[in-house]
Amino acid sequence: MILKIKAIFALNKPTAKGIGIAILAGLSVGYLPGELVRYLSEVYPDLRPQGIEDLNQILQYGSTATLLFIGLFITILCPLLEELLFRGVLWYLVEKFTKNTHIIVAITSLAFALMHMEPLHIIGVIPIGIAYGYLRAYSNSIIPCILAHVINNTISMTSAFM
Repeated sequence: MILKIKAIFALNKPTAKGIGIAILAGLSVGYLPGELVRYLSEVYPDLRPQGIEDLNQILQYGSTATLLFIGLFITILCPLLEELLFRGVLWYLVEKFTKNTHIIVAITSLAFALMHMEPLHIIGVIPIGIAYGYLRAYSNSIIPCILAHVINNTISMTSAFM
C-alpha cells in the first residue's frame, strides 16, 4: 500500500542536483510569463485576471490574520495540493496510457493551467506547468516540483506587497 502511494505521488527522494534545479526554476520560471500576463492585461484590460485583482485587494487591506491565512494557503498548501494532483495523480494516470514524456508533460501542464480558469492566467501558467513537468520527469519526483512551486508562489505573493 505504501509503495503504491509512493508510486502514484512520485514521492521519491530527490538528488541534490534536482533540488538545485528546483530552486533555480522556482526563482526564475514565473518571471517571463508574469511579464507577458502584465503586458496583455494592459493591452486587453477586460481580460485582466479578476482573481489576481481580488487577491491584491485582500493583500492590501486585509487583517493580519487574513494575510497570514492567505499567505500560507497560496505559498504552501496550493503548491503541495496542485503538485500532488497534477504531477502526481494525473501524471500517474496519463503514464498508464503513454510513456511519452512530452505528451505527459503537455497533458498535465494544460490541465494545471486550465485549473487556473482565467484566460490570461492560463496563458501565464502554461509555461510554468511545462517547466514543473520536465522537472518532474528529470527528477522522477514531485518533491522538487513542490519546492519550485512554493518558491514561485512566495515570490508572487511578496511582489504583490511591493
